[in-house]
Amino acid sequence: MKAAEPAITRLGTAFQIVDDLTDFEFDLGRRSHNLLVSQIQHFGAPEERRLMARLWGGESAAEGLVEGLFVDSARTVLEMAREEARASFTALAELGFWFPPHLADEVVHAIVALMAWRAWNP
Repeated sequence: MKAAEPAITRLGTAFQIVDDLTDFEFDLGRRSHNLLVSQIQHFGAPEERRLMARLWGGESAAEGLVEGLFVDSARTVLEMAREEARASFTALAELGFWFPPHLADEVVHAIVALMAWRAWNP
């Protein structure tokens, strides 16, 4: 179990990244930094950064920002989650755990769908 801890930590990181994506509008309302906020502020396209500055300044955030206006930065962040999950499942497979590493992307997508559903159905 001790040998699996780093892999489990990476899987937890993947889950947190997905949480940052699905809680984006909520986090904006609280002026709370998360990975997507940082991605936009530091690496986003100029139009993404301008919109983020307005939202951070108090402009109301509309639903669907992640899927619409911030889609490029969201894809980048989602890829980070996939990379963490892939690394986790590969390490776990090397330790003899049963879950096939090639299914890591599907697990991340399932988590995104589940967390989005929870956010929209409190």
